[in-house]
Amino acid sequence: MNLKRITSLLLIAGIAIAAIPLSNRTWIRVGSLQTPFDAWGAERGWDANRGVYEGLLWPAWYDRSDNFVIDRQFMACRDFTAPNGEVLDYRAAKFSTGANTSQIIPQVLEQEGKYPYCDITVDGTAQYYDDYLKGNINEDLEADRIVTNIVRTGLGVTMTRRILAFSQPYNDNYFIYEYTFENTGNVDDNDEIELTHTINDFYFGMITRYCTSREAHYVNNLRQASWGKHQWLHHTPMKDDPVLPYYYSWLGQAKTPDHTMDYDNIGVPVLPAEAPVDEARIRCPQFAGVAVLHSDRSYNDTSDDKSKVRIGWYVGDNTPPEGSDAQAWVLLNDNFESRATFDIPQDVWAGHELADRLAPMEALQYASGGTNGYVGFGPDEIPTGNR
Repeated sequence: MNLKRITSLLLIAGIAIAAIPLSNRTWIRVGSLQTPFDAWGAERGWDANRGVYEGLLWPAWYDRSDNFVIDRQFMACRDFTAPNGEVLDYRAAKFSTGANTSQIIPQVLEQEGKYPYCDITVDGTAQYYDDYLKGNINEDLEADRIVTNIVRTGLGVTMTRRILAFSQPYNDNYFIYEYTFENTGNVDDNDEIELTHTINDFYFGMITRYCTSREAHYVNNLRQASWGKHQWLHHTPMKDDPVLPYYYSWLGQAKTPDHTMDYDNIGVPVLPAEAPVDEARIRCPQFAGVAVLHSDRSYNDTSDDKSKVRIGWYVGDNTPPEGSDAQAWVLLNDNFESRATFDIPQDVWAGHELADRLAPMEALQYASGGTNGYVGFGPDEIPTGNR
């Protein structure tokens, strides 16, 4: 499970750092859950060179155990004072692989380790591997691996995210994310401060789709599973005041021309027609999701405030394009194109039990992309120089 939280984090000011390429990437390679992290502040699993979705490998030591597709991530505010003094109704930033520098400017992507990787030799020959640490070893780390990613945005809000990973066998199947947002007023790559106004009605959130897992793509009638088309999702409605807000996603039934199957494909079992009984196994046992551990009440109050959390499910691929600032704010504050549902979990909404032979596409005819998890935070006011 992929755990996320919004929390407070000390930022060191006054250090000159230059922009880095959007394409910079580092991999966490310890524990049973392993994945890459990208400089642009979120991730997209598609690898054009390999023609597959990759990321969130669990169990990582098995082939085709990828479970990730994409994070569609946004921040937005209202009544934004631009550098030229013009007051805009809305201002937003969309985090994407090809984002314009008016949207996001990556500054830092680095990884630290509590210990180095083991040397590997085969028949006396040392094996090459990329440990992504570049010598950054710190025995006092609170986790086995920590990725730090700093991104400036066109709002003048700098986002810092820290990802903590563990290798202890009972804690190696999740990451902890810490997000901090600081109103630095810096909207570009130089040290000059362009903005000095409060950020009003600030929201941050992401829409994430999983495919549990890539193994399903290699099974007849499940070809479309590789981008999460057949994912179901369950979440805890915030109206029920959950102790731990969360959602999780799993591979549901495929909608195929063959409706004569007398079995369900939950877990993608090996069928008698494919192999003898002694080779039977569950090929896709994964469930993937997010839980919210903490959200600060305000920039000057770090107590937990669940009223700032929105969580639900979101259908299809349509999200506001870069530059559609009003739509991005609506996506985070309200409900863009009525694609999100917050008060009723998807499986409950469809009257669906886990092992029912009901394809998500039968319930959501227009959701060709699949079902995504939705999590958002806000609203917040962030005075200049605060986080």
